[in-house]
Amino acid sequence: MGEPVCLAVQPVRLVFAERGIPEAFQVDHEPIGPRAMVAFAQADGFVDLDDMRRFWWSEHPPEEGDTLVFEGFLIRWQPLVPADALDIAARAA
Repeated sequence: MGEPVCLAVQPVRLVFAERGIPEAFQVDHEPIGPRAMVAFAQADGFVDLDDMRRFWWSEHPPEEGDTLVFEGFLIRWQPLVPADALDIAARAA
């Protein structure tokens, strides 16, 4: 199997109010709209934005206030090609 390939590293900023919809998402310093925020959350494994907000508030609450701000990086990887089942069996033998 080949080496993983990093396609992009982009700064992200996610702002979550304690209750209600997220205030803002930015990817590569550009704001993204509501549909893109839902797609972002789902691509990250969450059911929806509220599910993502609950996770962030549960796992990384702010020290004070009712707004949580995360600033980090989105790393995009080249998708791995599914291995052929016969090839896996041949390597195991």
